[in-house]
Amino acid sequence: MRLVVATSEPLGAYHLTPLPVALYSADHHFIHLVPYTEPLQGSHGFEVTSDLEEALSADLLVITGGDLSAWTKSLALLANSQEVPVFYSQLALGTVSSRHSDVLFSGATFMSELGMERSPAFLKNCVNTVTGNPQLDKGSRSVPAHKSVLLLSTSDSLDRDPEQHLLKLGRVLLDAGWTVTVRPHPRERADTWLEFKTDPNSSFVTQAVSHAVVVGYPGSLLPLSGALKRPTLSLAPTEEFREILDTEWLKSVSAQVSSSSEAMDALLGGLAPPSELDCSHCCGPIGSSASRVVTAWIECASNYAQSKYDSDPDLRRMLRNAAVLPSTIRSPI
Repeated sequence: MRLVVATSEPLGAYHLTPLPVALYSADHHFIHLVPYTEPLQGSHGFEVTSDLEEALSADLLVITGGDLSAWTKSLALLANSQEVPVFYSQLALGTVSSRHSDVLFSGATFMSELGMERSPAFLKNCVNTVTGNPQLDKGSRSVPAHKSVLLLSTSDSLDRDPEQHLLKLGRVLLDAGWTVTVRPHPRERADTWLEFKTDPNSSFVTQAVSHAVVVGYPGSLLPLSGALKRPTLSLAPTEEFREILDTEWLKSVSAQVSSSSEAMDALLGGLAPPSELDCSHCCGPIGSSASRVVTAWIECASNYAQSKYDSDPDLRRMLRNAAVLPSTIRSPI
């Protein structure tokens, strides 16, 4: 089968980074559809195209990310018009907004029970699966160094936090003798963190478990460090940041502060990891998540093809005359 995947951020390959092993082992053809040919943000290692015909001839169009963007919604509506099934996979914080009820989905996966609960009613009319977050699949054991911190930055950090509280915190921690590592966002300017050790390539799990504490701007990765039993601090210096993690999501971090000085006080005072039960509700099951995501895609495509075959006598006649049965169809001719 041919499965075409589109990300909410049109060039956001980083959403798909944890999936290639599961994709390749599934023995199907996967393509990342982007609107134009430019360097991707992040990498994943499978085919990339900007040819819209790929979406129109696919066995399944998968829309990923948090909410739909103008790019993914336009693709979904185009696929709907051509009777190509559309699947939603939550691979980032947030879920589909109720304003997108004009899109017809054939299936959906959510990273957690909380993600599924937050989805609109129309998205719950199709088959839903809770998968966990593929970012947490690569287990890693490590004894964190004392006074070591992983800083999680965000896209457009210079614009979204003009006072640069996370950068200020990093400088204060360095001066205090801490080991500081920064995980920059794939869409962030490369020169933002020149004075720090940065690690944009290691898996998030490896980074988080090798540090004593994690501090970051609110975003998709931050709650995951709590699921890895790491003390986690959310730094939300603006109203925009404070709206990203609401009361339920904040249960997956140890605390939230609004400035670099408050963050330093919290670190010196000691942080406990959030509860395992709260993290499970927010982040979903840990392990084999990528496999669950890809399996849900393939099952949706197979079921759609089967139902189309069962309901279309002309298709059955054509296949019978050709003596060819597509691999997506399980019924005998």
